[in-house]
Amino acid sequence: MKEADFPKYLSYFFSKYLPGQKNASRHTIASYRDTLKLFLIFCEEEKSMHPERIRMSHMTTELIINYLDWLEKKR
Repeated sequence: MKEADFPKYLSYFFSKYLPGQKNASRHTIASYRDTLKLFLIFCEEEKSMHPERIRMSHMTTELIINYLDWLEKKR
């Protein structure tokens, strides 16, 4: 099985990219964090994808559209 690379990229995004390269405010980072938490909940509950096993190859247009539909209908 291939290594789950999504957690690695997610960690970099929140710890290095947003605060360092983008100089994002703590409010922006918190907003992104909350949105990603909802995305991980969606993946686990609706798609049976465990967050620690998600790979970047799972990030498809269809998955994102399904997530946005879920947000609109369930949240």
